[in-house]
Amino acid sequence: MKRIIAALLAVLILVVSPIVCFAAEENSGTCGQNLTWRYDESTKTLIIEGTGSMTNWFSNRQVPWKHLRLEATSLSLPEGLTSVGDYAFYGFENISELYIPSTVTRVGHGAFSIWKSLKEVNITNGVKELGGWVFASCTKLEKITFPSSLTFIDYECFMNCPYLMDVTIPSTVTSLGRKSFGTLAGHAINYDMILRGVPGSNVQSFASTYFLNFVSVYSKSEAAAGVYEAFKGLDSEEFTLSEMDFNGDGIISTKDSLTAKLAS
Repeated sequence: MKRIIAALLAVLILVVSPIVCFAAEENSGTCGQNLTWRYDESTKTLIIEGTGSMTNWFSNRQVPWKHLRLEATSLSLPEGLTSVGDYAFYGFENISELYIPSTVTRVGHGAFSIWKSLKEVNITNGVKELGGWVFASCTKLEKITFPSSLTFIDYECFMNCPYLMDVTIPSTVTSLGRKSFGTLAGHAINYDMILRGVPGSNVQSFASTYFLNFVSVYSKSEAAAGVYEAFKGLDSEEFTLSEMDFNGDGIISTKDSLTAKLAS
C-alpha cells in the first residue's frame, strides 16, 4: 500500500509541478530609477513613463517585457527619457513605427535589433550616440534620417539591413565603429551601399577604408549649385564647411543656399 501511495504522489508531483513553475508574466514594473513600464493589452502598446536613464541589460533575456516581443504592435517612449537601455526592445518583430524622443542622447547596444516590420526611422535631434547593433537585422529598413546632434555610430549598427542602400550622414559624426553598415554573412561590408556626406569628413574616410561608394552632399554642377551662387561665384575652398552650413544641420545642401539668401 505504501508503494502505491508513493507512486501516486510521484505522478501528482509530475502533473502539478509544471503549473507551479510557469508563473504569470508581469505586465508592469520599473525600468530605471525614475522610469516605469506597463503594457496596454487593448491596444497592444508597451508604454514607458517617467524621466531619466533606462536600465542597461547585459542580455536581451533579462529585459522584463521580453514576453511581449511577438505580441506588442506599438511602443510609446516619453519626453524626458534620456537614454534607451542596452537590448531594451530587442526582437519586437511586429512594431512598424518608431519615435525616439528629443530628450534621448544615447541609444544602447541592440536596443532595436530584429524589428522586422520597421521601414523608416527619423532620429530626432538630440541623439548623440548609437550603440552597436542598434538596428541590426531590421530586414525591411529602407530609410533612416540622422540628426545633426549625432557624433558616434558604433560597430555593426546596421548589420543585415539589406534594403538600407542610400544613407546620408551629417558631418557632426566624428566616429563610425567597425563595419557599421555590414551584412550578416561573415559580418561583411555591404559594398553596394552609398554613403553620402561632406567631403573631407569622417564619413568619407570611413567609406574609403571599407571601399564603399561615397557621394558628396554638394556639387557645383548638380543639387547644391545654389549654395555657390549664394557666395557670389566664389569657390567653396574659400569658405570653411561650418561657414557654408547656414542652417546648422551638419550637411551642406540647397537648404543652406535658401537660408543664405533669406539672411542677405
